[in-house]
Amino acid sequence: MLKIIIDTNVVISFLITNSDFIKKVTELKNLRKIDLYSTLEIFEEIKNTLQKPKIKELLKVNPKKVASFMALYKYKHIFEKPSHSVNICRDPKDNKFLELSKTVQADFLITGDKDLLELKQFENTKILSPSEFLVKLHTLL
Repeated sequence: MLKIIIDTNVVISFLITNSDFIKKVTELKNLRKIDLYSTLEIFEEIKNTLQKPKIKELLKVNPKKVASFMALYKYKHIFEKPSHSVNICRDPKDNKFLELSKTVQADFLITGDKDLLELKQFENTKILSPSEFLVKLHTLL
């Protein structure tokens, strides 16, 4: 089973655009082909980002729908507390994804963040954009 971490920006982008990426990942999770990992810190970052006025305006979504999504996020993800400290990203806020990746020995970190994407790989974790991951998926499953 593949171990996947999804960056906050991909989650927010999905909520704004209703992209196919999260739908495909959810389908794979339901088929037990992947496990999704997160931390309480990442979960809180998503919640806080959803409260920003600019994001609220872009979403134009019923608060109940957002609450429902957050409940589903909590249900679908395995929450881990990182056991490693990492300090290699230009943006220190991105280190939390690498810390989780190292802790769970993730196969993939999916992000739209240029600082993370330019790393391409961290230890055994491949760092890909959502579209790159979907292309790679065809060769893995």
